[in-house]
Amino acid sequence: MSITWAVVVAGGRGTRFGQTPKQFHTLNGKSVLNWSLSTAKAVCDGLIVVLPEDLLEQKSEELFELGADYLVAGGESRSLSVRSGIKALPKDVKYVLVHDAARPMASINLWRRVRSAIEDADDNTHGVVPGVSVIDTIKEVDGDHVVRTLDRNKLILIQTPQGFLRETLDLVHSKGAEASDDAALLEAENFPVKVVDGEITNVKITYAKDLALLKWQMDQSINYGN
Repeated sequence: MSITWAVVVAGGRGTRFGQTPKQFHTLNGKSVLNWSLSTAKAVCDGLIVVLPEDLLEQKSEELFELGADYLVAGGESRSLSVRSGIKALPKDVKYVLVHDAARPMASINLWRRVRSAIEDADDNTHGVVPGVSVIDTIKEVDGDHVVRTLDRNKLILIQTPQGFLRETLDLVHSKGAEASDDAALLEAENFPVKVVDGEITNVKITYAKDLALLKWQMDQSINYGN
C-alpha cells in the first residue's frame, strides 16, 4: 500500500539567485531538482513535483523518466505551491514528506529518518522537522539597533524534508494561510511538531554562492546522497 509520498516543491523563480531558476541549474552533472528527486524517489512510495506552470510541458518527459508520478503547477507563493501538490495525492496516502527542491543534498538517511519519525509518531505528534543547532550568537534588532540577545540553546535551524500526517496537512492548508514552511501552519493551529536531527550539509540554495559551496561539498564527497 502506498502510504508515504513526497511533494517536492520546485515552483519558484529564484529571483535572488540571479540566473537560471536555481532548481534547474546544473550541479555536478545533474540539475538541482534531479538530485532532490532521486533521493525522494529512493525513500518514498510516490512522488509529486510542483513546477512553474509554464514549464510543465517542457519538463514533463524528463521528470516522468526520473520517477515523478504527477506533475502539478505551483502558485505565487510556497504555500500555494504545496497546496497544489497535496491536492494531487492519492486518497490512500497517510503521510507526506514535503521538500524544497533547492536542498539537493538532503541525504537518503535524513529522508529515512523523517519518514520513520512521522510513521512511528504517537498521537501527540502531527509533524516532524529536521533541525540543526545554532552556532552563531543571534540578536533581535530594531532597524540597526540591537534589542536583545536570544538564547541560542533554545533555537534551531529548520530544514526539509518535513513529514506530516496527511489529514493534518490537508486541514491546515485548507485555511489558506501563508508561511515560510509547512510546520509553521501546524504550529499556528496548535498541532505538535517533533524535531529530529538535521544535517549541516543540507544547504538551501538561495544565492549563486550557495551553489558554489555545494559543488565544493560534492567534490570533497561530503555527504551527498548517502
